[in-house]
Amino acid sequence: MPPGRLPREVSQASPPRRRPRGRPRTHWRDYIAQLAWERLGIPPGDLVEVAGEREWDLPPELCCRPMAFVALTGLDVVYNAVHRAIWDAFCANRRADRVPISFKVLPGDHEYPKCRTKRTSYEWYIPKGILKTGWMNKHLNLVPALVVLFYELDWDDAQWKEKQSECATKVEIVRTSLQGRNTKVAVVLIQKKTPLPPEFLTLLHSQICRLCFQHNTPLDAIAQFRKHIDLCKKKIGSAELAFEHTAWMSKQFQSFGDLFDEAIKLGLTAIQTQNPGFYYQQAACYAQERKQQAGQLCSHEPNVSYPTPDPLETATGALDFYGQRAWRQGHQSIDPPDPEKEKQGILALQLKEKDVLHSELIIALLSNAVAQFKKYKCPRMKSHLMVQMGEEYYHAKDYTKALKLLDYVMCDYRTERWWTLLTSILCTALKCSYLMGHVKDYITYSMELVGRASTLREDQKSRIEKNLIRVLMNEVPEPEPDCDPGSVKAAQVLWSDRISLAGSNEFTVEVQDYVPFIQCKAKFLSPSFHVDEPVQLHVYLRADCPHPVRFAKLCVSLSNQDYNQYCLVEEACKGKDILEASSQENMCLVPGKTRKYCFKFVAKTEDVGRKIEITHVDLMLGSENGRCVYLNWRGGGGDAASAQEALQASRSFKRRTRLPEHQVDWDAVSIQASTMIISRVPRISVQLQHEPPALTNEMYCITVIVQSAEDTVAKDVSLTAGLKPGQDANLTQTTHVTLNSTEVCDDAHPALLTDISIGDLQPGQKIEKKLYIRCVSTGSRIFLFHVSYAMSTTVEGKEITCRCHKDETVTIETVIPFEVAVKLVSTKFEHLDRVYVDVPFLLMMDILSASPWPVHLVSSDLQLTSNMAAVDQPQSQVEGVVLQTGECASECFSLKCPPVQNGTSTVAAGQYLISWKRKSTCTETPVVKTTVILPHVIVETIPLYVHAELPSFGRVRESLPVWYHIENRTGVVQDVDVSVEPSDAFMFSGLKQVRMRILPGAEQEMVYNFYPLMAGYQNLPLLNINLLRFPNVSSQLLRRFLPTRIFIKVFQSPPWPQVYKTKHLGLQTASTNISERMGRSQELSEFQHGAVIGRHLCNKMTSLDYDEVTSFLGERGPFQITIFVLLSLSTVPNGYTGMAMVFLADTPSYRCRTSHRNWTSTNLSLAEDGSGGGCLEYQFLNGSSNATGLCVDGWEYSKERYHSTIVTEWDLVCEDAWKVPFSLTIFFMGVLSGSFLSGELSDRFGRKVVLFATMAIQTLSSLVQVASVSWEMFCVFFFFTGIGQISNYMAAFVLGSELLGRNLRVVYSVLGTCVFYALGYAFLPLCAYLVRSWRLLLAVLSLPGLLYIPLWWFIPESPRWLLAKGRVQEAEDIIRAAARKNGITPPEVIFKDSDLLLSEKNEPKSSDVSYSYLDLIRTPKMRNITVLNSVVWLITTITYFGLSLSTPNMNGDPYLNCLLSALMEVAAYVLAWLLLKLLPRKALITFPLLTAGLVLLLIHAVPPENSGLSVALAMGAKLGVTAAFSVLYISAVEQFPTVVRGMGMGVCSMCSKTGSTIAPFFPYLSHYDRILPYILMGALTVLAGLLSILMPETRGVPLPEDLSQVQTLNWCCCCCSPACSRKSRKTKKAQQRQPNV
Repeated sequence: MPPGRLPREVSQASPPRRRPRGRPRTHWRDYIAQLAWERLGIPPGDLVEVAGEREWDLPPELCCRPMAFVALTGLDVVYNAVHRAIWDAFCANRRADRVPISFKVLPGDHEYPKCRTKRTSYEWYIPKGILKTGWMNKHLNLVPALVVLFYELDWDDAQWKEKQSECATKVEIVRTSLQGRNTKVAVVLIQKKTPLPPEFLTLLHSQICRLCFQHNTPLDAIAQFRKHIDLCKKKIGSAELAFEHTAWMSKQFQSFGDLFDEAIKLGLTAIQTQNPGFYYQQAACYAQERKQQAGQLCSHEPNVSYPTPDPLETATGALDFYGQRAWRQGHQSIDPPDPEKEKQGILALQLKEKDVLHSELIIALLSNAVAQFKKYKCPRMKSHLMVQMGEEYYHAKDYTKALKLLDYVMCDYRTERWWTLLTSILCTALKCSYLMGHVKDYITYSMELVGRASTLREDQKSRIEKNLIRVLMNEVPEPEPDCDPGSVKAAQVLWSDRISLAGSNEFTVEVQDYVPFIQCKAKFLSPSFHVDEPVQLHVYLRADCPHPVRFAKLCVSLSNQDYNQYCLVEEACKGKDILEASSQENMCLVPGKTRKYCFKFVAKTEDVGRKIEITHVDLMLGSENGRCVYLNWRGGGGDAASAQEALQASRSFKRRTRLPEHQVDWDAVSIQASTMIISRVPRISVQLQHEPPALTNEMYCITVIVQSAEDTVAKDVSLTAGLKPGQDANLTQTTHVTLNSTEVCDDAHPALLTDISIGDLQPGQKIEKKLYIRCVSTGSRIFLFHVSYAMSTTVEGKEITCRCHKDETVTIETVIPFEVAVKLVSTKFEHLDRVYVDVPFLLMMDILSASPWPVHLVSSDLQLTSNMAAVDQPQSQVEGVVLQTGECASECFSLKCPPVQNGTSTVAAGQYLISWKRKSTCTETPVVKTTVILPHVIVETIPLYVHAELPSFGRVRESLPVWYHIENRTGVVQDVDVSVEPSDAFMFSGLKQVRMRILPGAEQEMVYNFYPLMAGYQNLPLLNINLLRFPNVSSQLLRRFLPTRIFIKVFQSPPWPQVYKTKHLGLQTASTNISERMGRSQELSEFQHGAVIGRHLCNKMTSLDYDEVTSFLGERGPFQITIFVLLSLSTVPNGYTGMAMVFLADTPSYRCRTSHRNWTSTNLSLAEDGSGGGCLEYQFLNGSSNATGLCVDGWEYSKERYHSTIVTEWDLVCEDAWKVPFSLTIFFMGVLSGSFLSGELSDRFGRKVVLFATMAIQTLSSLVQVASVSWEMFCVFFFFTGIGQISNYMAAFVLGSELLGRNLRVVYSVLGTCVFYALGYAFLPLCAYLVRSWRLLLAVLSLPGLLYIPLWWFIPESPRWLLAKGRVQEAEDIIRAAARKNGITPPEVIFKDSDLLLSEKNEPKSSDVSYSYLDLIRTPKMRNITVLNSVVWLITTITYFGLSLSTPNMNGDPYLNCLLSALMEVAAYVLAWLLLKLLPRKALITFPLLTAGLVLLLIHAVPPENSGLSVALAMGAKLGVTAAFSVLYISAVEQFPTVVRGMGMGVCSMCSKTGSTIAPFFPYLSHYDRILPYILMGALTVLAGLLSILMPETRGVPLPEDLSQVQTLNWCCCCCSPACSRKSRKTKKAQQRQPNV
């Protein structure tokens, strides 16, 4: 192997291959060691160290980035600044993305490594190693790939020859030193003077651009080309040969376009804005300029001949240099050698240029450009260039191609409505058609040029119209202007031949593709016509030409050609059909006028249900003697521009001019190209009687009542009834219809009964037909009832027999009648997930009615499998029960499972069959049977069965015997450890711990005497049982069969049997005094047979039970804080919604508007002199005495405070001033209505749904108010805003009270909702101060309602409400989510069935007496409480809202007053909350009311100029009234007894809402006297304070439960009276001694 060479495996290595997956990667050192051993026989251990490094280390040449080595020589970078700049240009700031190159500066005499002679044979070669260590370094850093020689040499250097030789010598030295290498050598001349002349550089331009394209740098090529053009475009040369310069420029652009196109074909990417088409286009532009210059410079006289001899020829036939003139061959000066010779040469070039076919050059270039623009999807550029090509073809007299191109692009210009360009193209096309003698094209383009799309002058249109008339008269038209004279003569000959030829002279022009001078619109007067009325069709025509035009025929073609004979005009019509007053005939169209033609015909009965369409409208121009042109409009008319014009007319806001009655607006006419022939209007009524919704599988009865209102007999009446076709196929398969009511429909019955014959109907006769529908599945179904009959009638004197029909559809929802819930429970009513062999358990069947109608349960049947057995014979316990909506019937069966194999298995239980029908159906209606498949049951075998016998209850300190029976159910002897755990509630006698042995199949009895110590439900002492042979059987499992609790009484039990009602299970269980030895099975059997099904009234818990069950959540966790904050925030918009009228309806200063009327008068507002208040004006009529009158020109309002209010919007002043307070009254009427609705809705649909629904109503109503166009519309939606405002407030109040715990609930009720309500009120003046326009202010106040949408996913439904509705699982899910949020692990079962049962039993059992609103006034004490609270509530509400709405009327700034009023509310709520814990209720009501009333009365004494004191007094009164109002709620709740508390609070709330409805009129009284509202409100508030003294004190007093516990009013008002004081103290002490029920 020669030195410096790699072995074949290394130097000629193949491309790297993918390493097989799973094979270890081989290190390069291992590979070299392997080669050393295989090729050279060197052991791996003999590899020596080199240069202090082991050969195992990677060579540095392989660690660096490989870069090509370029040597620069001839540069003095130390002392020569120019050379230094050249060096910096190469190596300084070189971008990382450029080719990696290593530059080095070497001296000119640098010695490069010599290249040794290559060996021709390796026979004698002894291998010494693999690769020389310096081989890679030599070729990377010592032997350059390129040597660049720099040499200073200018073109005009005096020593050019000498320096040229010296440079050549240096190049030769470098080449000699690198002999044998593949190194390249380059020479760079450093020049200090002017570079090469531009003429020389232009010769290299093409090659530079080509190289740029080849190197994929198109931007460099384009930049080079632009630089080249900018350099050469102004070098025109001789002005007499300017066309040569433009020809050269055209060629440059063409050449560059060719280069660009060639590069694209080789893979370069082009775009729309940069492609070869632009360069071909520019080349064509220069070619056109060349043509123009040639026409100007080469227009010699005909007698001028080509000079002789030819000055363009040379002796050799070729030029020595490019760009040299032939007559200057060999001349070294720029001056002309001979002026005469120069002149002859220029003449020769001009004459040669004259013979050039410029149009062909231009067309070729334009064709290339069009191809490029088409390729790169530039349609407008393509169309523009095609127009230029057409014009060039026209100038080249190739009229056929010109017309073809122009006709092709005209469609695009019509579509895009370029009317000016289209007119120019049409003119050229018209010339081409004239010169070719094409009659049809000439007529078509002429009609378009005289129409509305043409931009020609009127005289030009008149000329074209006259030519058109000449052509229609079969005469030769006048020549078109600016045409070639020779071509005109040939065209006249062609036209003469056309006239003389005997042939067809009829032409049809499809108008939809053009914009002719006649427009047409056809319309049916109605989208549909009954068969017994004539079909009416109108055709509208309009001419846009300069002169009237006459037509010969108008015909309308319809889809049914039998009607075409009625839609034809060939003679004069009546004068009434002419829309304009004109002396012209009916067959003549006047420009700019619309003419209407009416047609009428009677449709055939066969066309009923079919559509009649206008296929086309034809208008014939000309006559049969001359030429006939048919303008054909497809459909109902319209041309290429009609659709866009109709769209613009519909979008135009320009007010149309009102036309006379006999004229019509063309833009208002719409095209109706089709109509439907429908059957005669039936005069029968079809009524449906049924009781929706339908229940699944029942025979749902629908009674169809058909009554005739016809004047004659309706014949062949038939009925088609059933499921409407076109619905889901599943509905068709699960719906069956029949007329037979005695049997249940099966799958053989269809879903639609067709053509049920009813017979004939006499006038006024009524027929009933019953249908029975069975729906197998739930869902909505649309049922069709189609009644058809035949009638004879006369239309336009023609008698026809038509078929009439009446369709009625009804959507019926099918719902399930009931839901059946199956539960397996133990004898202790505990849930079971598995049962045990021969251990009795209960199968609970709950039938919950989901039907809105009563459901009659006829019977039920339990069908068990062989794997399941009943303890006693199962009997139906629901037979004859009628379930109302939401009620539940329950059945209980005692079952047990026989022994199973393998210890555990899953067995089928059987099925439960329910026979039922709707209660309202008749007796012959068949009974529906519903089958419920019972779930599979897991059965296990237990080795030991334990059960107990004990009485049903015990008594405190009386012996309670309990017998425990332990039965061994295995085949082995059982060793059992039994122990009893002590209990705080019982003492007991018996064995506390014992071990016994029970034989197989034997039973052991243990007796204990328990001695109860406490009353109530008590847990029995636990019995622990351990099986020594079965350690896996836990004691907890065995205890499942034992009772855990028993009720201990404190008094003597009555000797007769007690009856306990269990609402939750719907069972009423009778249990008598149980004997001491009563068995558990006997007790269970008596429980089952004594069960009587009742109604599932509700599934709720008392609040005490709910709070105890959910006490693990804590009081103030993250969940409760989140609910508190979010629900409080939801009340913020309620604070400003109604109060916004303070600023929306404020009345600014105003006066009568003055204006100059037609009579002499002066209008002065009386407000200027202090009388009239701006509602009257002085009037001086014709110099008469002063008179006053109402403002007739409206009012002018001050813009100082408000830009606009509803008062300024709708002039709610003077006579209409009452509308301002009435607007707010309407709002409070909505609040009153919402108070009634919200409670019922929230109880029915849920608190959360009502909260967000009413919040949406409030927000949307307010947003609609922003767009109100009248005061009435504003008030209507203000009413709905009031409904939403109070409803969502009350829903939030209730929802928060039910979600939060006891302590936080009170804080939320007093501080949460009230304070945030007041904060919303405080937000109002801030917004109103920034926004002074009422519409914008209302929008700003409404939009925050949209921010509450995300709260839907954060605020849950009330678990209490869900429990009340029986939705226990949903309530548990919410509580579990709350526990997770609080970081608490909830119990596995939150609401146990036993707890629910217990809560129902623990509910206070009221008597069956029902209470009504009359009970509020039935007794004197109750009547006094009701009347007193109602009056106080009414007065307090009037004062509260009166002060809130009076802030604009107070002295001072209204925005600051409103803000202070809101802040007073916040302070009042906080103060009331703090004082409620310290002071009596009555003191917190009486003192604030009396103080507020006296303060309001003091305002009268404050001088008007002391505005600050007046505002302070009003704010103090607001503080007192708000504080008293917040305590009134608590006091009223504590005064009314439980049995009528809800009704009492409802009456008080109604009085409160009544007061809020009256309150807006109190601020209105300030129009008469500023102090009057405060005097009235102060007097009423003092009266309310005095009346509140009569209220009973309720602090610390137990809540009254019934009417007898209502407190008496304090009629003795003197609180210091000793008798009254002693009496009240005695009464209070007596009440405190009574137990709190």
